[in-house]
Amino acid sequence: MSDYRVILLHGYNKDERDMYPLGELLEEEGFVVDYLNMPLTFGNMEESVYLLKELLCDLKNSGISQRDEIILIGHSVGGLVIRAALADRRMRRVVDRVVLISTPNNGCKLADMAGKYLPFLKKIYKPLKSLERKKFQELRLYSGKDIEVAAIAGSEPEMFLGRFLAEKNDGRVEVEEVRVKNLKDFLVLPLNHKAIHKKLGTAKYIANFIKRGSFRAD
Repeated sequence: MSDYRVILLHGYNKDERDMYPLGELLEEEGFVVDYLNMPLTFGNMEESVYLLKELLCDLKNSGISQRDEIILIGHSVGGLVIRAALADRRMRRVVDRVVLISTPNNGCKLADMAGKYLPFLKKIYKPLKSLERKKFQELRLYSGKDIEVAAIAGSEPEMFLGRFLAEKNDGRVEVEEVRVKNLKDFLVLPLNHKAIHKKLGTAKYIANFIKRGSFRAD
């Protein structure tokens, strides 16, 4: 029976340390956990996509992907990095399952607002430019069926920026911005953007999906 190797990808303006709480919880579930540190504050998103593809190639060449199931889990923009890497069909031969947590899969209204009212931010924080909905379609993102992909959205808009979003949201990303076609499973949790990937309940749902292909245990 294959073992599971989980790779965690952090979001915008963070580093791998932001994923440590989830990693520790998944290790308690018996998974081997690795982290990918990416330049998602000032660097172009393409740089992070390159790093993930390089890691996946290393796993393939080492033979690990033949012994273990490779699971990619991305929080926020980290999920977009995953989908961009998987647009390359060679990468899809390495990965078995994917979980996207609070990922703006259809662009982000807050990025639109930042681009309109604070355009200088895009020059400093380069990933923001890719999240604008008018630019979002330029990203090549995987949305197929040959890999099992699930997504988790938050519905607790207690964070300050949540008040600028009209729909149900997690304070940063609307629920419907997370939902994308061809998902194997979709879950909404009453948590905000900064907390959703650090809670025991979230880790339990993810463990269910890794083992069974569904967030629910039954």
